[in-house]
Amino acid sequence: MKSRSRNLALLAALSALILLTLPAVLMGKDRVLSGIRAYVPDMPKRAEEEPDKWTFSADRVSAQHTSEYIEAEGNCTLSMGANLVRADFARYYRETGWILLRGNVRARWEGDFLEADEAEFDLNNMLGWLKNGRAFVAKPHVYVDSEMIERKPGGSYTFKNARVTRCSGDSPAWSVTSSEGDVTIDGRVRLYHTAFRVKNLPVAYLPYASLPAQRGRQSGFLFPEFGSSSRLGFNMDMAYYWVINDEMDVTVSEKFMSKRGLMHGVELRHTEDENSKGMWQANWLVDNERATQESDEDDTFQGDGLTRSNRNRWWVRGKYDGWLYSPKWKVLADIDLVSDQNYLREFRHGRTGFDKTRDEFVNEFGRDIDDADSTLRTNTLYASRSWDRFGVAGKVQYRQNLEYRNGNGDSKDDPTVQTLPELDAFAWKDTIPGTPLEFDGSLKYDYFQRSYGDSGHRLDARPQISLPLASKFVTVIPRARVYATFYDTTSHEKESNRSNSRFDTETNSTKPGSQTRFGWEAAVSMFTELGRIYEVSGSPQLRAANAGQSSWRSIRHTVIPRVIIRTVTAWADRRSCPIMIRATGWPPRI
Repeated sequence: MKSRSRNLALLAALSALILLTLPAVLMGKDRVLSGIRAYVPDMPKRAEEEPDKWTFSADRVSAQHTSEYIEAEGNCTLSMGANLVRADFARYYRETGWILLRGNVRARWEGDFLEADEAEFDLNNMLGWLKNGRAFVAKPHVYVDSEMIERKPGGSYTFKNARVTRCSGDSPAWSVTSSEGDVTIDGRVRLYHTAFRVKNLPVAYLPYASLPAQRGRQSGFLFPEFGSSSRLGFNMDMAYYWVINDEMDVTVSEKFMSKRGLMHGVELRHTEDENSKGMWQANWLVDNERATQESDEDDTFQGDGLTRSNRNRWWVRGKYDGWLYSPKWKVLADIDLVSDQNYLREFRHGRTGFDKTRDEFVNEFGRDIDDADSTLRTNTLYASRSWDRFGVAGKVQYRQNLEYRNGNGDSKDDPTVQTLPELDAFAWKDTIPGTPLEFDGSLKYDYFQRSYGDSGHRLDARPQISLPLASKFVTVIPRARVYATFYDTTSHEKESNRSNSRFDTETNSTKPGSQTRFGWEAAVSMFTELGRIYEVSGSPQLRAANAGQSSWRSIRHTVIPRVIIRTVTAWADRRSCPIMIRATGWPPRI
């Protein structure tokens, strides 16, 4: 009996031992857990000991107690904060914190985006490599496609046999292929044994190239420009960009043209504060060719009756927006001077050509320059200031006439009108104290100068008084304006059938003199306003439940009929001078 009891006790103990060890025996083989989202508590922390932990999920996870890794398949995802790693297959090593990824690898890592067929990462130190991958590095804003990309400490990268570009898409407008390169901690991209490509066509080889980081300007050579034409021959433009300080930079360029020579260029840009900026450019060339007679010109330039005998050719241009003594005094400057009438037509394209310069001026300053075919180049210096009730402005304008350069004409015969200077004063419309009347007006002084033709002073005054009368149904504004123009012709040329733009004569005289012109204008304007508000059907009611919603509730339609009656009278005083001098803008446009 005791023996039987002993056997039963041993059997029970053996059964209990088997039951207790069965999970361990099963764990000795692969344990498969399908369709789980598992949290791995012993995933490593980041090197800086942040309290965040890596969260791991997959469709299928297998683990071995005899090994030190976990394998997962299908939608494998690791995430910690803003960092995220995804792949079709993942193997994670517990002790080292190293993870192997295969198939459609995608990662968002400290602002950078990574793609690859295969990758390995050290999750402890945020290091790793990509095989047949692509990386978007945010700091220099570049895309790197490479057969091997390695992420280094500090967020730097090295790569081999790569294509680098700042353009997105599979077919970028430009790219640089390189046998090897790196992205430094400060965001600079360094490339070795490179080929510069436009689309997929290689156009230049460079033993070394560098792309500066996007967040800070850096000095260095710009990508060269290459071209070829029957007029210039083979040409290559090399430029160096020099960052002087945070407010100023200079670009120096040298353009070699096999048929024309070497063109030098310099560009200065500066912006001292939010109210001022300037851009100044200059190019000069000792041309190998010249056209002493019109038949020597290019066929495109023949027919204008002008030749180009000069070899020294240049173009100076610039624009400036700023202030003088105080930001309240606004200053604008436009400079455009050129050596001959064909320079801008011959050198339209490229880094320092007419087309690019014109686009930069319009985009940066909102002011255009004269067309390349124009023989007049306009240069202007303008200053102004406004107060509550009045304002003042001044202008000096010089117009370069290319028809009187390089032996095409004597400068003494140049009839181009120069404004040296123009002064304006304006009184904004305002109520006259103690009366219902309103007053506004303008006063303008000009001195027009010409090498050949009439020159002289002009003073033009245009005060106006108005009386607004408003009732419930109609508003009536009677107004009266006086025009007074005073001329003083300081020099007069004896010539017939001559037409000039701003300071001209209708008859001829043999001596200077003064002239006055007066005029007045009376006008009455009447207007009223007819309107109706139409309710829109289906609009929601004003309730607390509709808070935050917006929709059309009503539409207002307004008609303002206006009638203006105006009479203008002008006369000139011929007693002081037998000439009648005409200025543009007369009769006045209201």
